[in-house]
Amino acid sequence: MANGYLIILLITFICADACKLSAQSVDKDEEELFACQSGFVFNEKLVPTISDGAYEKQRYAPRKALVLPKIREADVLMSKRLWRLVDTKDLLNAPFNCEFNPLIEVLMDIGKNDSAYFYTTDEFYDTIPKLEILDHSSEATIFDYDDNSFKTIKVENELDVQSFDKFKLKEDWIYDARHSRMICRIIGIAPVKKVYDPETGMFRGYQVLFWMHYPSIREDLANYIAYHPNNERFKYSWQQILDGRWFQSTVIKDQAHKKEWHTLSDPEKAKAMSDKALHKLSEFEYNLWVH
Repeated sequence: MANGYLIILLITFICADACKLSAQSVDKDEEELFACQSGFVFNEKLVPTISDGAYEKQRYAPRKALVLPKIREADVLMSKRLWRLVDTKDLLNAPFNCEFNPLIEVLMDIGKNDSAYFYTTDEFYDTIPKLEILDHSSEATIFDYDDNSFKTIKVENELDVQSFDKFKLKEDWIYDARHSRMICRIIGIAPVKKVYDPETGMFRGYQVLFWMHYPSIREDLANYIAYHPNNERFKYSWQQILDGRWFQSTVIKDQAHKKEWHTLSDPEKAKAMSDKALHKLSEFEYNLWVH
């Protein structure tokens, strides 16, 4: 009987050691994904403690994005790359900064997937560790009166949706000679954040938080519902909004210029360069039909 108890005790110790070794063998990627579950505290209205209303709003709606027609290089008669700036303060862009399910929260949520990556630039070469983007918690030192000592605690920073009032888009405009039509394909998307001086609180400028490769996340965006604050019947997916170009934007750069035009000191000159880039596109297509 005593031998039986010893065997059971030995097996218990072996299982405990195996569990410790298994916990220690978690790789870095799994640690980052675990950390992604914390970090930013999203809008509390996304996960309410009680039902605030006669019905519950849905964040997801399983949908399948339509497959885009493949473009052959031999059919490309003209190709032009543009960068656009979407201002969420524009009335047509209200869903981008809606209180419920705004685009910045959708992008952050998609970033938790293994197939999604955050990039440092719009060239999509270097990736940013997900822990650096999704886990924006900070440490604070407090005084514990019970122990009469200082302690360091982890503070979760709330995601300020209002600070992301602009988005950048990188897109290609292509004239398909086979079907005789102009095609626009979004290549990248980036949220732009307001930056304030930590000491004075004064506005310092804008900063691109990250870039995401749009074709890689297009299927995921089809499952997220976009809401309009003034239209309850507006329930399209974010993929439909971006593919259908249901937003107002301004051209800020083309492939022939390295610097963005909206950074120029003269706003009228920047607007003139933006209008000129769009005019070249329409003029090219128009000239094809002039005999």
